[in-house]
Parts: sequence; C-alpha cells; structure tokens
Amino acid sequence: MLCQILSASHLKTSPQRCLRPITLFARQAPARPIIFNLSPLTLQTRRFARTHIKPAEPYLAQPQVQYELRPYQAECIDTCLMLYSEGHKRQVVSLPVIFANMIPKILPPLPTATKTLVIAHREELLEQARRQILRVNPGLNVEIDMGKRHAKLEGDVIVASVPSLGRKGATRLEKYDQRYFKCIIIDEAHHAAAESYRRIINHFGAADPDSHIFVWGCSATVRRHDGLRLSGVFDYVAYYQDFMPMIEQGWLCKMKVTTIETKIDISDVKLNQFRDFKEADLSRRINTTERNDIVVRSHLKFAEGRCSTLVFAVDITHTMELCNTFRRYGVNARFITSETHQVERQETLQMFRDRAYPVLVNCGILTEGTDIPNIDCVLLARPTKSTTLFQQMLGRGMRLHPGKDNCLMLDFVDNFKRAGEQGLMSIPTLLGLDPKDLMEDADVLEANKKAEQRKSVLKVNEDEELDEEPDTTRKIARLTVTEYDNPYDIIDDCSGSPQLMKISQLSWLSVGGGVYVLQLKDGTVRVEQEEDGIYRAKHRKTSKFQDTSDSADKRTKPAFRKIQHPPVYLHLSGDDLPSAIRAVDTWVKTTYSHTGIQHLSRYAKFRKEPATEPQIRLLKKHLIGDTFDPSRLTKGQAMNILGRLFEGAGKKWRVEEEKKKKEEKRWSQERKWKEQMKEIMVGPIRKMEDV
Repeated sequence: MLCQILSASHLKTSPQRCLRPITLFARQAPARPIIFNLSPLTLQTRRFARTHIKPAEPYLAQPQVQYELRPYQAECIDTCLMLYSEGHKRQVVSLPVIFANMIPKILPPLPTATKTLVIAHREELLEQARRQILRVNPGLNVEIDMGKRHAKLEGDVIVASVPSLGRKGATRLEKYDQRYFKCIIIDEAHHAAAESYRRIINHFGAADPDSHIFVWGCSATVRRHDGLRLSGVFDYVAYYQDFMPMIEQGWLCKMKVTTIETKIDISDVKLNQFRDFKEADLSRRINTTERNDIVVRSHLKFAEGRCSTLVFAVDITHTMELCNTFRRYGVNARFITSETHQVERQETLQMFRDRAYPVLVNCGILTEGTDIPNIDCVLLARPTKSTTLFQQMLGRGMRLHPGKDNCLMLDFVDNFKRAGEQGLMSIPTLLGLDPKDLMEDADVLEANKKAEQRKSVLKVNEDEELDEEPDTTRKIARLTVTEYDNPYDIIDDCSGSPQLMKISQLSWLSVGGGVYVLQLKDGTVRVEQEEDGIYRAKHRKTSKFQDTSDSADKRTKPAFRKIQHPPVYLHLSGDDLPSAIRAVDTWVKTTYSHTGIQHLSRYAKFRKEPATEPQIRLLKKHLIGDTFDPSRLTKGQAMNILGRLFEGAGKKWRVEEEKKKKEEKRWSQERKWKEQMKEIMVGPIRKMEDV
C-alpha cells in the first residue's frame, strides 16, 4: 500500500480536518480520524506509483460476443436509426448509455466516412466508454485521445476528451478530418450546450443541416441547470424513458425511501446563477457537528445490513468532515474529491466495487457516469433545488446487481422557506407528494401510486367544483385570474404576476393570456405556451428613424418614428415557464452589454425614483376611473404599468371586467332567489343544481 512509504512529515495531529484522502490507509487501519497534510506526494510515492501501476495493455481482438439488449434499449436504437434515415441527424435520447450497440449499425453516409468520435468531459467516462464499446464490439479498434494520450486516428472509434479537444485556443482538433467520420456521439449530453462542445461540433461542420455527420447524444437527465436549450447541438429528442416504468419492469432495482428532518434552516443560503445553492455558503451552514451526527446515526439506524453506501456531500470540507464523523462512530469510511490523486481515486473506487469497505463519501465526482452497480444505499446529505442534480444522485443506486434486492435512499430534508423561491428537492416532492410527508422504509412504487391517486382526487375535486352552484359567501375576487389583474393596481412592482419575481431578476411583465414580456432597449421578448405545451420565445426588434417627411414640423426637435419588425423565434424553449424565462435571461446576458442588463433589472436604482412627468401624463391619458393617482408611483412601477398596457394587458383586463360584472349580476339574482326559498316550507323544493 502507498501508506507504507509515506514519510512521517505527512502526518499531523489536529483532529479538525482530513487533509489527504483516507484512501491511502492500509485496509486494516483502525476506524478513527487520521489527518494528512495537503503537501504534494513525495518522490517515494511517485516512484511507487510508477513501479506498481501498470500501463494499459493494448487490446487484442476477441471473438464477437453476443450482447442481448433490453427491449427498451432495442426500441431506442431502432427509433434513432429510423429517424436518422428520415433525415434527423442531431438526436438526443433521455436514457443511460447504449451507444456501444448502435455504433456498428450506423451506415457510412460517404465511402470514406467510417469512423465514430465519442466525446465526454471526464476521464472516468472515457475509460468506461472504451470498455463498453470493446465489450460489445471486440473486433473494433478503439483509441483514446486525452491529455498525454494522443490518438493516431487509425482506429474505428476515437474516444476523446472534450477539455483536450474543445478548449479555447487548443490546436489538437485540427488533425480531425470530417470526411472520415460518420458520427459524433456525446456522452452525458446535457453538457453539450457548453462552448467547448460547440467548438468540436463546429469544427466538423455538424451544426450545418447539410452535414453528413450524425450527431447523437445520450443522458439520463437531458436538462441543463442554466435553462439553455440544447437546440444548438440537437434538434430532436428521439426517445425518453422514465425511471418509474423501468423499476416496475425490473430494469432498475427497487427503491426504499426514508426521509429524515434535520431542523437545519438554510432559508438564507445564497443562490447561484442557476437558482441552486452556492456551495461555499451551503457548506458553512450544514457542515456542523450536529447535522453530521444526524447523517451518521441515521445510517447506523436505517442502513443496517447494507454493504455499499454512497454519500453525497456539498464540498471538499464537508466531505472530509462527514468521513471523519463516520470513522468516529466506528465505520470504515473513505472519500474522494477533485483533489484526490488519480491513482488513489481508481484504487478507492475499485475497493468500493469489491466491497472492501462499506461507506464512500464524495462531492461532485460520482453524480454522473459512474458504474458501481453494487451500491445498495445512498445518503442524500447534499441539499439541492435542482431536479437534474437530485435525479443524478438517485440514479447512482438504481443499477441491478446480484444479491441486491433494493436500494435504500436516506433523504435528509432541511428547512427552507423563502418567499418567491421553489422549495428543496426531495423524494416526496419529486413524486408529487406533500414535502412535509415523512417516509420510512417506503417503497417508491407504492409512494408513486399514492401520488397518482392524490392527483386523481384533486382532479375530481376540481371537476366537482366546476359543477357546484356558486357559494354566495365567497368574494367575487375568487374569479380573478392573476395575470388579468387591473393594470392600474399598485401591487408590488406592478409587473402583473408575483411569480415573476420568484423566477427572474429582470423586469418581466405578465400581460394576460399566459403571455410574458421582457422589454428591451431595442424591442421585446415574448414568452408563451404553444399548442404542444412547450414555452417558446419570440424576439420583436424595434428600429428608430428620423422623420424627414414634408409633414414633419421643422421648427421643433427632429421627430423620430419607430418600426416594429416581425417577431422571430429565438432558439430557446422550456418545459415550463420558469425554465423558458431563465433561458431568455441567459440569452440576454450573452447578447447585451453589462450596462444594458443593469437597466433591465427590476432592482435597478432608477426604478425607485418618482415617476417622471411624461410618464404621469401618459398614464392620465389612459386613466380609467378616478381612484388611480399616478403621482404615487415610482418610475419602475410606471414603466411596468405602461408596458403592460401597450402589450395588451389593458384590453384583456377590460374583457375580464365585463365577465366579472355579468357573473356578479348572476350571483345577485341567485342571492335574491335564495332569500325567497327560505320562506318555502312545504311543497316541492327546487334543487340548487338547477339554478
């Protein structure tokens, strides 16, 4: 073991931190916190690695191995190939890796185009891809192009590192000739919108609709944290399979769930640009002795008999403190982080696969692309608001393995209550259950059925409410639709919908009819849900020009007129309103200057100033009734009211007001009829349903 040759200068006695990976210890080391220095590996250690770690041997072709696909995998491949034959050359599937089986089935579009390029962003993914391709296709020649390992491009498949090929200023990509490649496969495709991936795609000309290259990506979670759509790389989601049916059909292992409340309040933890927690701030809040003890004691209580437990922590400090806490309780725990030496990381992971120790703690290393099927317990000790990250952590324990009946998920739920923010992700919220519902050793399929029944009951109740007679004790406001509210109401920033403040810091407006508008200096962006249920964005540009016509008054200042250009779709969309708006926000930040973005912020200082005289005159011109005083407004409120009026909210509000008047008249007649009914004691009684 490496630990046998570490010098004594590497050890310290402070119990506060594990400063080097505990994976360096001998397997029989006592289960206690042992602290290492962060100094580089010594010369002795490096020599040991060179003499004991053998280089990868060249792969010798073996007889073809018959690999039986699961039904959904075969269906996915057949679907993708059919779509490819129909002209869809940029596909993505929401499914774990299956490209090894598809590579030989992709026919060369040109006589010279026979090679396949597989790209991924981490070394573990590249090695895993190489192993899978060779296991399924032993006759293929597979090369790796990464770091100091340079591919000669003589193989059938090149497995390449995105940082090595796509890094800005790198020349390594120049040796690749698009004429010899039939396909580019992107593993963990939800990263594909990043610039490094786009450089690779653009080098091959694969973004051109007329390109002969087939671009195909796969990921268990085809979704980005920042709202950027993957349409710059892909144009067709070819296949999707939810994990619930896969559990029911036996392709994923069963899942047991236990939720544990920690009582730790993280409501004031700062959020990053993706609306998830900032890791440093989150770590300072939850990396406490109290919470770490809860995590370890819960594992001892609920995970008895589990052989391989994977723990997700926030950052390196939290990872090491959790690992030390396990060891203080007598559990032989190890950890890996981004600072773990590659040799140690591979050894630690292999020992974990071999069940040489029971608990492995990590942060950000094993969230994706890791094949350790023996994991039978996952501790979700890292709070998140991201659905994608949460599902990635869950997915680590769902692989089938001999002797593994199910995987236990211990979900640690902290207290997060902040106005205007989506709550924490947890297994109950993922299934659609009340986040306050605590679960203990609950079967996830049963919990999912419970959630579906709850949705059905709510739907039935909603339908029944539509059929009931109106309750005269309710206020007329019950019929008010938030996005149709009076544009003259002085509520918050007058944007028309409080939920917009929860989604974006930019000054979005609700103009009714499910339409949301962001006013730019040179036009507007409108987001609305279309018939297919997807939210899409249109950009309408406005140009100014000086009026030089004969009718223009030459004695005054030069007159300027505006021309509104036809709206153009942006390459942005979302499954829901928040993701669509955040996608537009990302586009705005990359399109406009920093000063322009500050002007769009709903929290800009100038918006708190009093409304200007031109704003007040314009509002009085459009004033309805005498209860509205525009002089009370701030500049930002006036801008939002005028913006909503000019974008159509005023007309929609008047239509809704007419509807409300008719409804109030009907209710007035009903109240009068009810008073008359009180006097009837005998005889047939007219049922309320007939009103």
